Amino acid sequence: MSNTTQEFRLTRLGLKQEFRREFDFLASFGLSFIVQSPLLGVSIGLTYAWQTGGPASASWGWVIVSVGSMFVGLSMAEIVSALPASGGPFFWSSWLGGTQGPVLSFVTGWLNMFGQLALSTGNAISAVSSVAAIVSMTTGNPLSGAHQLLLQLGILVLGGAVNICQPRTVARFLALGIFVNFVGVIFVVLLLPAVAPWRQSPKFVFTTFFDKSLSPNEVPSNTYLWFQALCMGLFTIAGYDCCSHITEETKGADVLTPLAIIYSIAASAILGYVLLLGLLFCVQDKDPWALLNPDNQAHGFVAGQLVWDMFAARFGTGAGSASVLCICAVSGIMCTAASLTSNSRCLFAFARSRAVPFSSFCKHVQPGHRLDCAGLDPRILGGSVSTRNLSSGD
Repeated sequence: MSNTTQEFRLTRLGLKQEFRREFDFLASFGLSFIVQSPLLGVSIGLTYAWQTGGPASASWGWVIVSVGSMFVGLSMAEIVSALPASGGPFFWSSWLGGTQGPVLSFVTGWLNMFGQLALSTGNAISAVSSVAAIVSMTTGNPLSGAHQLLLQLGILVLGGAVNICQPRTVARFLALGIFVNFVGVIFVVLLLPAVAPWRQSPKFVFTTFFDKSLSPNEVPSNTYLWFQALCMGLFTIAGYDCCSHITEETKGADVLTPLAIIYSIAASAILGYVLLLGLLFCVQDKDPWALLNPDNQAHGFVAGQLVWDMFAARFGTGAGSASVLCICAVSGIMCTAASLTSNSRCLFAFARSRAVPFSSFCKHVQPGHRLDCAGLDPRILGGSVSTRNLSSGD
């Protein structure tokens, strides 16, 4: 579909074409895929899954979440093909809500804003967790809460700096992010069995469930514990609607954006599951709960300690495990930057409807067709405030 035709479609939706359409399918797919980041999600989420049932809940929970997310993604893909405008769910609800459209749109928009805050902040915290594990395993000392806070601020500012660049530069960054995640997962999955001296059986990976009596948290039942474990997959396979926020900058958005949503979910689900199984099959410690010990080399970071154990068992030292976590940290930084790309476009769509303070600034598009708010997203401040608890350990 030509740009003129796409502009006409926007006009029929009551909107004006304000951006150059410089994003293609690779950029659209890359945005949703990098925000999901299977490298980061699995490495961070495994600690939570280990506390809520262990290997069986992680391996089967991932499958359930992947299938459910695909059904949600298919619905989103159908909607965005008919309503290809920035703002995604915020804009869709105004059209599909009938007489209640304005109210539903307002509520959806603000919920989306808070969700975007959690997304960017959570990604930055996850990247910091990987860096903290690297420092802990290489120096033997944990990274202080104050240093973690400063590091997260730096990651958020770096992500904002990426989005100050022209759209073509952002598109190249997204292409690089796809490469890092794909190659990173392949590298780690090939490295783990080559380093691990021995491997777990399929029975351990698919049937071993840590009873609620063994959980460090009080839970009412094993069923409740198992449902909690689904949060690992939900944390990772999320944000696949991000590409809908850049539809007004995407060529052929009514076709390519739906495909980007579907393919990003499939890629994250498959790559994440391959990585997850690779980690679970290579657990070395005969006492799985030792991976959660806050006094171990990774200070309770399960994926980090698991990789450390492999290298230590093979080479007598676990220092080489830092190379694996470095890939996860880089992925986390790129994930944060991508989520800020989505944030700024979502904020633009909300400001265009005058639903946020400083709307005139947030919706202003510079001659270079980039947003004034692209690199100065106020969520950066919110992200720093939300990590106040990190310094409590000082």
